[in-house]
Amino acid sequence: MNHTSLERDSTVLYATELRENQDRDVIVVAQVARARQASVTLLHVMEMQWRFSQPFLEEAFYRHHRQHASERSEDVQQLLVNAEVQCGTCMLKTGSVVEEILDVAQSLGSSLIALGAGDVELRGGPGMTALAVMESAPQSVLIGQPGRQFTQLKTILCPVDHSRPSRFGLEEAIRLARGANARLIVLSIIPEVSWLAAAAEVGQFKDAKEEYEAQWAEGLDEFLAVVDFDGVSWTQELERGASHEQIPIIAKKVAADLIVMGATGRTGLVRTLLGSTTRRVLRELPCSILVVREQKDIDPTA
Repeated sequence: MNHTSLERDSTVLYATELRENQDRDVIVVAQVARARQASVTLLHVMEMQWRFSQPFLEEAFYRHHRQHASERSEDVQQLLVNAEVQCGTCMLKTGSVVEEILDVAQSLGSSLIALGAGDVELRGGPGMTALAVMESAPQSVLIGQPGRQFTQLKTILCPVDHSRPSRFGLEEAIRLARGANARLIVLSIIPEVSWLAAAAEVGQFKDAKEEYEAQWAEGLDEFLAVVDFDGVSWTQELERGASHEQIPIIAKKVAADLIVMGATGRTGLVRTLLGSTTRRVLRELPCSILVVREQKDIDPTA
């Protein structure tokens, strides 16, 4: 494994709503940043969505908002410091939340954007901002969504489909497992295919589906054979079915704290999770998720 491309991080951009009840989100971000040996830059974006008939009332409202954000950011900074993560002052921006997040990440050269899941209890899953950033950002994106009391990154689940993008996801999962001393579970899901599709894939008609599954399992062995798991406690799981159904099930089964997966790939795992008809899957995830995109040099001046 080439570790060089995985060691270029300077800062994780944590775009935060600065809510009063987001402490668990902060801990997730801190654990990932520390495992990456990266600092955290805080960003809070205020959308000018409230308008008042009197300009002085509008000015007073947003002045109060900025003051509250500044005070709350100090609490978040202290949580990160307590978690042994370096954190600078909070950047306060005004404008479109998604656009500002993407612009600041680009200007900082960050390779990872972190967001909280939002009011999970009210929305039943990640908010639209988190989903929009995950879909459009060229960087890797972490959505902090701890489903239970979270204090430490103990178990990481990494779904793979033997493709190049899923290898980047696996490398990141190994990096985090190594840095956090967490156990890693590598999950491969044999897709549901028709007999005809299986026959076309394996080039034979007799026992086509059985041969398809055998070749998939063999492909997994070959995929993992060249991966450096040194220093990581890991196991592998081989399941059958639809990825958007199996990933939440297995995540709950193994009590995963974080799912790490490549952004695209042979079976389009993330496209499946983020597809317009299956976004409900993200609501069903019992833990945080990190979508990994291939690391490229990010030019802050671009």
